[in-house]
Amino acid sequence: MKKLVVGLVMVSILFCLPLKGEAVSLKKRLGVGFSALSPLDGWSFRYWLTEKFAVNPVINFRLETANSEFLLGGRAIYKAKDEKSMNLYLGGEIGVDLRQNRDDNFSIGPFAGVEYFMMQLPNLGLGAEIGLYYQSAASAFATTYGRVVVHYYFGGSKKAKKPVKKPAKKKK
Repeated sequence: MKKLVVGLVMVSILFCLPLKGEAVSLKKRLGVGFSALSPLDGWSFRYWLTEKFAVNPVINFRLETANSEFLLGGRAIYKAKDEKSMNLYLGGEIGVDLRQNRDDNFSIGPFAGVEYFMMQLPNLGLGAEIGLYYQSAASAFATTYGRVVVHYYFGGSKKAKKPVKKPAKKKK
C-alpha cells in the first residue's frame, strides 16, 4: 500500500510542476535510466520504435554473500496521449528475479504512466507509474505498486528541412 501512495504522490507532483515544457519527438531514440519501487526495478533502457510504441528491457543485480539476486525483465509501452511536454502511456511487463537462498520470482502485469519533459532539459524524462502485478513468490501473490522512472534520451529529433522556394517563371 505504501508503494501505491508513493506512486500517486509522485504523479501528483509531476502534474503540479510550474516549468514550461516543449514537445519532444522520441521516435528512434534510446533512453537510459533507472526505475525504482516496483517488482521490475533496476537499470532501464527505453527505445521508441515509433512515435507511439516503445520496448523497455530492465536489468538489475545485487551481489551479496548470502542473498545475491539477478533480475531480468521486459516491458512494452504504448503512448496513449501526447501532450506538449508530457506523455501518458500504457503498457505491460514481464520479468524474472533469480534469488540465492530464496525461491525465484516471476512477475507479470499491466501499468499506466506519465513522463514529463522540461524545456531547460529536453532530453531528460521524469516519470511516475502505477500498476498491478502477479508474482509467483508466496509473500506477494498479487498487488499494486507505484514506480518512479528517470530516463535520459540520447540523440535529438531531426529538424524538418524548409522547402526551397523556386523563383517564379517570368511571363512573356
